[in-house]
Amino acid sequence: MKNLNIPSKTLAVSLIVVICLAGVVFFYQQNRILQKKINDQEAELEIQRARETWDIEDQSFNDRITLDINGDGLPERVVNPTMNARRGEEPAFNYLVALNYKNEEIGRTPEWFDLPFYSKYMGSYKLKEFADKDHLAMVVRAGVYQTETMFLELVGSELLPVCKVEKQEEINDCLFYNTRDFLVVDDLNHDSFMEVIEVVDEYPAAETIKLDNETQKTIREVFGEKADEAMMVARHEYQGWGRPVIWGIYSFNGKYFEPLLGEDYDWYFDLMFEVNSNLMKRSEMTKEAIEQTQSTRDFWQDLSFEKL
Repeated sequence: MKNLNIPSKTLAVSLIVVICLAGVVFFYQQNRILQKKINDQEAELEIQRARETWDIEDQSFNDRITLDINGDGLPERVVNPTMNARRGEEPAFNYLVALNYKNEEIGRTPEWFDLPFYSKYMGSYKLKEFADKDHLAMVVRAGVYQTETMFLELVGSELLPVCKVEKQEEINDCLFYNTRDFLVVDDLNHDSFMEVIEVVDEYPAAETIKLDNETQKTIREVFGEKADEAMMVARHEYQGWGRPVIWGIYSFNGKYFEPLLGEDYDWYFDLMFEVNSNLMKRSEMTKEAIEQTQSTRDFWQDLSFEKL
């Protein structure tokens, strides 16, 4: 067997090369780790600055809100750019836009979904308990005391409504109506999915209510051709609120809000009645009261749509 005699000088050089390469690799890895730490710290500072700035702006403007709309654990914001646009700068259609903490656009409402009105204010909810992402709640004024609420989520690069039916056909499929304080959003049956409760007022009959001449004059000046409808609404509201009525109950199923009817409605109503015995079922309303509630909603909706 032939002996391999490798000169000691060659071995020494090889060892030095190996040590140098190991040093280079070690330095490179440490540099990558250090750079990642620096990048993470810079990103964290940028996120913190965005949070602080947005928190201040959210308190000052009702056309924007900070939330985690894509579930990545980082703050995003949704803005209605058309709400506070200067006159002459309004876009061709009303829309919402979602931005990441770098103010880069990550989504918006599609053009086919032209929002019919401007937000009064915005809120956010986790429609499933412990979910990663938040859902946007856009609340709009729909009358003197009335509000309409629309929930939206980010799907890909689009902000889309979460409706009361699986396939939306009209705007009311995605709107929740309320005339008493705020819309109730809570997990009433503790299944981790939120329920939404619409509460309206049982307005008394308005035939005997008379509006003074000055009030009638003001209504005719403000509402024009719709003055007669406006006076009927005013006569009902002039008497004050009646009993609160559970107008509708819906349960989020992960995709849309399922309406709860019949025994399901009764079960949830009984649960709320234990807390507030002044509540009424929708089925306990008179036909006139139901029609008046719906016509009042239609009146304010039509008026809002015409102005945009």
